[in-house]
Amino acid sequence: PIPRRPHGFDGGRSLARRPGARPICRVDFPRHARMVYRDIACWRFSTLMVLAVLLGPIPAWPDPAVFSTGSVFEADKCASLWLIKRFIEPTATFRFYPSGARIDQGTAFDTPDAVFHRTHNQSTFERLLDHHALRDPILLDLGRVIHDIEINTWARKVLPETAAILQDLEPVFASEEEPQALGAFCLNYFDRFYAQRRSSIPALGTPNSPHDAK
Repeated sequence: PIPRRPHGFDGGRSLARRPGARPICRVDFPRHARMVYRDIACWRFSTLMVLAVLLGPIPAWPDPAVFSTGSVFEADKCASLWLIKRFIEPTATFRFYPSGARIDQGTAFDTPDAVFHRTHNQSTFERLLDHHALRDPILLDLGRVIHDIEINTWARKVLPETAAILQDLEPVFASEEEPQALGAFCLNYFDRFYAQRRSSIPALGTPNSPHDAK
């Protein structure tokens, strides 16, 4: 059988270009390899550039201490904001977006596209409780009140606390205050609610802050 020509062998023509060089079969391999690697690198770079154009800018990784939501307040958003700040992320800061605006910073909540949003049978507050496995009895009671407000919309309210909380919150939400001011109001309001409930349950005692009961 006719022996196969070694890879890279050019019949000795390379000897004319490089006097004194030894006629080995790998004489041109490094140059060929560099060309192949260059072509692969160019192809990969071109592919990445095309993908960058098609997909647009890569969104930044959400800051775990930033939570974003819409600027329209209601009981579920108010209680959820308080729950996040007091029991989930004590260093949380909040950003408020106009209705319909795309939220591009932080972790979204209580918006249609957020992971934590109201469904047909759960409020945003309840979903946060379930996700973070919060079992404080006062939080669970508050979750039932928020459920009565947000999910039990058209039916007759079943909890006595529902009417009182709505009476306290709705005039404030209608006052057209800035979202940051409303957020501060929510923190103060539910701090008082939690403290009053906790003081009425002797077995729980009186904590220095809501975090003590997590």
